[in-house]
Amino acid sequence: MRGGPYEQFVAIFSILALMDVSRYFKSDRIVFLESTEKVAAIRELTSAACESIGYSDTGIVTRLILRREEQVSTRVSEGVAIPHARVPDIDDTVAAIGISRSGVEYDGGSVHVILLMLWAQTTNLSILSELARLLRRRELYEQLLAAESGERVVELMGNPPARIERQARQTAGAAQVMVHAVRLATTLEANAILFYPDAMGSLDFLRRHIPEELDEARSRYSGRILLLTYQSGLYSANSFVDEIIELPVQAATDRTINATALLFLLARGLLDRTERVMSVFGEPESGSLDTIRFSNLEREFSYFFRVPDGGVGRDVENLVFTRVLQLALELAQEGREGKSAGAIFVVGDYENVRRHCQQLLVNPFRGIPEDERNVLDPSLEETIKEFSRIDGAFVIRGSGVIESAGTYLRADRAIHDLPAGLGARHAAAAAITAVSGAISMAISESTKRISIFRGGRRVMVA
Repeated sequence: MRGGPYEQFVAIFSILALMDVSRYFKSDRIVFLESTEKVAAIRELTSAACESIGYSDTGIVTRLILRREEQVSTRVSEGVAIPHARVPDIDDTVAAIGISRSGVEYDGGSVHVILLMLWAQTTNLSILSELARLLRRRELYEQLLAAESGERVVELMGNPPARIERQARQTAGAAQVMVHAVRLATTLEANAILFYPDAMGSLDFLRRHIPEELDEARSRYSGRILLLTYQSGLYSANSFVDEIIELPVQAATDRTINATALLFLLARGLLDRTERVMSVFGEPESGSLDTIRFSNLEREFSYFFRVPDGGVGRDVENLVFTRVLQLALELAQEGREGKSAGAIFVVGDYENVRRHCQQLLVNPFRGIPEDERNVLDPSLEETIKEFSRIDGAFVIRGSGVIESAGTYLRADRAIHDLPAGLGARHAAAAAITAVSGAISMAISESTKRISIFRGGRRVMVA
C-alpha cells in the first residue's frame, strides 16, 4: 500500500465508509486504547469486535490475527497499523478502530491508529479497494482522530454513499477544470497558471482522473504552473507543477483568494508586472474547483507599479508590505476575544505621514528600541493584535519599524469617490494616502474585509 499514514489510513477506512455504517461500523467497536504494546492492543480491539457481534471465542480470532502478523507486519507506515484476518464462521465484515493518544509500540515503530478488520469469506477486496480512493479527505481524517467518543465517529461518517457520489463528481469535475484551464492558458499565451488545490484537500484528483488528457495539455503549455497553498507540507512536487509556494495566510472567500495571492506574489517578485496569469480556484474547503480567471497584471494592478522600482510605495519594502497584509488578514479573520476587530495600518512615507498624525493616547511603542518594534519580528505579532483594540491607526515606516499605535489621522483631504457603505475609518485611511506616498489598509469590523488604499483611492479589497 503506497502513500503516507494519512493516505493509507483513509484508503482502508474508506472501505468501511462504503458500507452501511449502522450495520458494520458501530460505536462500541471504537476503542480509545489503554495498551501501549502491540499484542495487548490487538486483544483490546479483538475483544470489542467479537463482543459486538456476539462471537464468544476471542482467543481463536486473536490467534488468526497474530498468525497473519508473523507472516508480515501490518504496520503500513509510521503511525498506522491495519491488523486483519479471515474468520471462517462470521457472517460479514467486522471492523474495530483503536486510537492511542500516547502511541503503541508496533514492530519497531509507534502507531496511533490501529484499524482491525475481520473479513468474511465473500468479501470482494478488489471492488472495495477501487471505491476506497473516493474518500481521501484530510478534514474527515483529522476529525476522526480528534473525536472523543464512538458516537462522534459514527456521526462524522454521515451518509457514506451520498458522500462518495458527491466527491466522485467533484473530483472528476476538478480534473476537467484543470484540463480546460491549461488549454485556455496555452491559447491565450498566459505566462503562468496559478493553481489553488486546498479546496480539494489533496492532489488525488490529478493523479487518478483523466491523467492522459492532463498530461497532453501540460505538454503543450510552455508557461509555469505554480501551486499555491496555505497548508504547510501538504503537497509534494510532481511533473505537473513547477513550483509549490506557501501563502502566509488564508483568504476568507473565493472572491478574495486570487487577488490576495496575486498581490503577495507581486510583492515578493515571484510574478512580473508584464505577465498574464490564469488562476484556477474554488471556495475554501468546498471540495471543488469551479473558477478560472484570466488576469493582465499590469492592467489590474497598475497602482502597484507607479514608482520606478515597482514597489508598493515610495519607501516600503516588499517584505514589510507582505507582512502587514498578513497581519491584517489574520486580524480580520480571528478578531480579538471572540469579537470582530477593526484597524488601520499606514505604511511608508513616514516623514509626510507624521505631519498629519496626532497622538490622543499614550503611544505604546514610545521609547522602545527600533529593533524591538519592527513588524517583521514574529514575537511582536500578538502585541500588535492586542493594540489593535486601541482606537486609531498603526503608523509604520517602510522599513517595518512601528512608530505609533492609537494614532489619530487628521489629513485634511476630502475623499469624494469612496465606495458606499465605508465609514470614518476607511475615509481616514484613504485621506492619509492622498496627502502622502503611504499605502494604508483598513479592516472593516462588520464585513471582516480589508480595503487597501493608495493615492486617495481604494485599489483593492482582500
